[in-house]
Amino acid sequence: MREKTRLMESQEFIRTAMSEAMGIYLEKEKSPKYADTWRDMDIYGLTSHLAHEVEEIRAHSPTLAAIYHNALDAINLSAMIAAKARLESLELK
Repeated sequence: MREKTRLMESQEFIRTAMSEAMGIYLEKEKSPKYADTWRDMDIYGLTSHLAHEVEEIRAHSPTLAAIYHNALDAINLSAMIAAKARLESLELK
């Protein structure tokens, strides 16, 4: 059995954070309030929301738990921006 390297450990931390962010996204999407509303937003609205989450991480997160929560939201918003850009590029074809 291979010894766990720092890189492998780092990859596992990233994988876990992304998986948890996906879980939060899937849970929110069950709500009629959220559904897939990101698809109706423009990219600039999504990037504005992302900037707000990053600002909360930088300036207003009093605890590591709050930082973690805001970071998971930022991961989801980043994924939505990437998905929206892909969706729009496919619509242009």
